[in-house]
Amino acid sequence: MDDAASRFWDKYILKTTSYNVLESARRWYVRHAEVFIKAQSGRRLTTLTADDIERYLKENDRSEKLADWQFRQMVDALRILFIGVVSSARADKFDWSGWQADARELPADHATIARRAIKGDHSKTLSDSAPSDKAVNQFRLRFPELYSRFIAVIRGLQYSIRTEKTYFFWVARFVLHGRFGTADEIQPDRIAPYLEHLAVNRNVAPNTQSVALNAFIFFYRHILRLEVEGKLNYKRATKPRRLPVVLSVDEINRLLRGIDNALYRLMASLPYGSGLRLMECIRLRICDLDFDYKQIIVRDGKGKKDRVVPMPESLVASLKEQLEKVRSLHDEDLEAGYGEVHLPNETRVELMDALSGPVKSTVIDGPFGSVFNLHRIDMPDFAAILADGAVRGEAPTTGCVKYGHPRPGARVAPDPIHLLLTRLVGGEIGHDEVLVTL
Repeated sequence: MDDAASRFWDKYILKTTSYNVLESARRWYVRHAEVFIKAQSGRRLTTLTADDIERYLKENDRSEKLADWQFRQMVDALRILFIGVVSSARADKFDWSGWQADARELPADHATIARRAIKGDHSKTLSDSAPSDKAVNQFRLRFPELYSRFIAVIRGLQYSIRTEKTYFFWVARFVLHGRFGTADEIQPDRIAPYLEHLAVNRNVAPNTQSVALNAFIFFYRHILRLEVEGKLNYKRATKPRRLPVVLSVDEINRLLRGIDNALYRLMASLPYGSGLRLMECIRLRICDLDFDYKQIIVRDGKGKKDRVVPMPESLVASLKEQLEKVRSLHDEDLEAGYGEVHLPNETRVELMDALSGPVKSTVIDGPFGSVFNLHRIDMPDFAAILADGAVRGEAPTTGCVKYGHPRPGARVAPDPIHLLLTRLVGGEIGHDEVLVTL
């Protein structure tokens, strides 16, 4: 190795240190960078374009030799190579985070696939055998009958998968905290001490304590067949009064301009322009977009209700552009033997043999495909995107709910049209009373 090459790799290793790469992983970062450079057939790194990087990533994305974490590591290694060492201006705009997010394989109890029937045994679903939460898994092993009955009852009552996971989360921790040996020991008088423990020792928010209580009531009423309401006396977590943050039109425009990624900017624009909830936005399908009537159909929304919301004229072109990207991605998946379609409810079982390919985060959801890659982003990721956009656009930081469902408060926008939209958006998101939104 000549002096120039030696200095290059010394600089790269130094950059991995500044990017907080673990010492044990640095040699693998170097290996990823070496393999990439060798694949370019002598081309200088400064001449490579975003298309060259994307082509290389696509070639390796389907490699069975790479686990999802190894692919994410490779993406991060190339990010450091181009941003930290080559210092390419084009590299700053490349969607590194998107490629890393797409590489994640979904856990069996992910909200999207948890209730998917296992091929060959349609009586079981993926989440029944492998919960990723350690406490829930311990609960399953210690009380298998209660676990199976819990799943049967909550799904029979058509509770959402997120409610199921939340209830399991709290019931499992309650049972493990109580160190119960048998199901008969799980008596209602143990609920109040645990709720006080959450408020006093864990300092949980009032809403968190209420969710835990709802989970326990469901567990005792439907699984253990014991009534507990009206019999509980416990210290409730105090709920401080907070003034909501409501962004003005100018602040929202600055926030959106601060989001560089076109797809994320589109996703951030839809909740504000259409009144969509976050998960409704993420789960949009091609068949939900009606360009003729300029409307978006929300299916199976909160309360199992369908509704129609307006499609902002300013987002029509961006939505159509995203559809073309999805079609291209879907075609590539089909050619590679992937492109499995996630179908709802019993349809999955009826057409199980027609579905092929492993379940990955690149699964296209819907009759043809998703408007967005369904697993590209979730609630914590979206909150981080809004926060980053607020910083870049020099706008106030706000949560997704306040951002998507504006309401008057400490920062009331002076624009009367904006105030009118504030009151109308409650109807768009399915609120029967305007005061619920306000």
